[in-house]
Formats: sequence, C-alpha cells, structure tokens
Amino acid sequence: MAEARASARMPRPAHEVIALVADPGNDPRWREEVLASVADGDGGWHQEMQVGGRDISVRVRVTVVVPGERVELAVDDPVTARGSYVAVADGEGCELHFSMTLRSGGLRSFFDGPIAAAVERTAPGNLARLAALLAAGPA
Repeated sequence: MAEARASARMPRPAHEVIALVADPGNDPRWREEVLASVADGDGGWHQEMQVGGRDISVRVRVTVVVPGERVELAVDDPVTARGSYVAVADGEGCELHFSMTLRSGGLRSFFDGPIAAAVERTAPGNLARLAALLAAGPA
C-alpha cells in the first residue's frame, strides 16, 4: 500500500469546487499529467496521462459525490487506487484535501510506491492550477 496527500485553499465556495472536481472531463484543465479525459459511456472516464515521462491510459470512475463536501474516485487499471477530494468551507472559499491510496495486487504492487511518490510531487501544483482556474471565474 502507498499513499499520497495534498491540500490547498480554494478561492471559491465548496459546492463550486466539488462540482468541478467531480467531473473528470475537467481534469485536463487543471491536472498537468492528464492529456485527455473522455467519458466511456459505461459510467467511467478513459484518461490519457503522462506520468514519469511515460504515456499511460487509465479508467477513472466517480464512486461518491456529496455536493459541497466530497468526491471519491476509483482506478482499477493499470493499478488499483482510491482517491478523494474533501472540501472544508472556510469563509468565502474552502480548504481542499486530496488523498490517494494505491493497493495493487501481484506484480503491479511494485509500481504503487513510485506512482504514489509521483502523485505526491505533482498534486500541489495541480491544486494550485485548480485554485487559479477557480479564481478566474465561476466553474
């Protein structure tokens, strides 16, 4: 098992922040590693990403959305990961907390640590880009 975490203050209300991150179609707008995100018609999203200089494809599913509070996500291939974004209201904005846990089985588990480390390095920049996107206007 490997984990990654990051937090940042967002300049918009929690309901706007959660609405934006709950739609994986928005990911290329603020997640540097996501090159494309397309709904697959089966409740998931096919994402083309560049991680550690390598192009990879993942399938992301939104598993829980609590408007104005949190979003939970799942990735089952090529690794097994669960992630969440939790917004805590803070005046006119909110604090957004990101966490991800990787629990792949078999040989894939050897990639969990390096992937978590890469996510931990990129997450603060991604949250900064999200904050800038939100500061530019309504989601």
